[in-house]
Amino acid sequence: MYVGNQYDRDEHFDRYFAGPAAHVGHRVAGKWTRTQAWPHVNFTGRCAFTEVDRLHRGALATVMLLPARYAAVGHITQRLFEAVLAGCVPLMPFDVVDGHHFVPDELIVADGRDVVERVEYLQCIAGTVTHAGLIYQCLRYLDQMRLSRQAAVFQQVMTDLMSTPE
Repeated sequence: MYVGNQYDRDEHFDRYFAGPAAHVGHRVAGKWTRTQAWPHVNFTGRCAFTEVDRLHRGALATVMLLPARYAAVGHITQRLFEAVLAGCVPLMPFDVVDGHHFVPDELIVADGRDVVERVEYLQCIAGTVTHAGLIYQCLRYLDQMRLSRQAAVFQQVMTDLMSTPE
């Protein structure tokens, strides 16, 4: 499953999604206008924001596809939150800077073969305590981005700046 638009994601799509799509059930929902290179991929078109949660709830996993400029600086989009909060396991490409700060190491994938292996593993554990534990770990990684955590960091930075002699 992937929910999101094409915008400069072709490289990640080729490396982490197109190949695995030939081996596992999938769907790509979003605005993808240049799809000729992937005739075997199930592109279903744009979806309303109100459908995103339902799509993620119905999917076992998603790959965090990013434009190269995002991956190079570890910029993660809202898709991570949408997936995890819906119980959809996020697979993080290894070339995303600091990707290990967003998902457990076992969810970092190096290529399409890794994606297939992880999805097959997830299919085996789906609905088990192990699967629930993996989702719980993903939720814990989101804690660092809670507003309360960010406010505390901001407050500390301001305190440090105010106490620094000129």
